[in-house]
Amino acid sequence: MRKLARQISFLLIYSSDMGKTDYHEVLSYYLDQDNLEDFLEAANIISVFPELDEETLESALAADDKRFIRETVAGTMANRDAIDEMINSQAKHWSTLRMMSADKNIMRLGVYELVFSDEKKEPAVIINEAVDLARIYGEAESYKFVNAILDTISKKAVANE
Repeated sequence: MRKLARQISFLLIYSSDMGKTDYHEVLSYYLDQDNLEDFLEAANIISVFPELDEETLESALAADDKRFIRETVAGTMANRDAIDEMINSQAKHWSTLRMMSADKNIMRLGVYELVFSDEKKEPAVIINEAVDLARIYGEAESYKFVNAILDTISKKAVANE
């Protein structure tokens, strides 16, 4: 379930950023040490994915989804400076230093997938799922900001191909 994997990726990126914890430690703790199910329960994932229950929470993720999570979190964090530069160049009168952490990390994830990931997906899917994340984790108008920034970066990335 890629949408679930994308949301978990965001939550792990957000967790690393907020806790000032190295993303390697976050990935190791949640993916390698089998603490993911506790994390998903604490994050109340079932409220977003009501088709899941506590019994099927972690089993909803295939091995490919866990690979996606690991690569996406690592890729986002490894390219964070370049990603922040792209976001900052599009956010008039704002910088990632002043942005809400949820908004900033949702955009980081989106920019990584749009520009840096080897696994190319339809830009509209990536942007729509980022907007969905902003509706859940951001403030009332966050989704508009996230949509505008990612849409502009996506169009520039396509133009540069």
